[in-house]
Amino acid sequence: MFGMTLSFYGLQAILGTFIPLFSGGFRTSLFMIFTICSIPCAIAAFILYYWNKEHIFNSILYSLPVGALAAEAIVIFIYFLGHHTFLFQLLMDVIGVLIFLFMFYKKAKSKKLFLIASVISALVFYFVFPW
Repeated sequence: MFGMTLSFYGLQAILGTFIPLFSGGFRTSLFMIFTICSIPCAIAAFILYYWNKEHIFNSILYSLPVGALAAEAIVIFIYFLGHHTFLFQLLMDVIGVLIFLFMFYKKAKSKKLFLIASVISALVFYFVFPW
């Protein structure tokens, strides 16, 4: 994505010197915004590339959605105890955690690492993200 951003805005600035339709110079603010947006895209591409590889790293990657959904289920459960609302969301989150845990446990190369990483990722998602 960074290459596309650089080539798009760079080519627009180069062509703007010869063709009036593309005039306006180099748009630094848009270039910076899209460059910053390309960083999460690169991280997501890295995760998706190693997702189904036969590597021990895939056990950690499989644990990320399980941990995130488990953290959400914990937060919804705490909220449910206090306010007696969001029962359906709580049930769907718990069912989703169980389904993801079952599906990804079978696919994970290292089962022990998957379970440990699931607990750690649930704790990280719970404490890092503001609920």
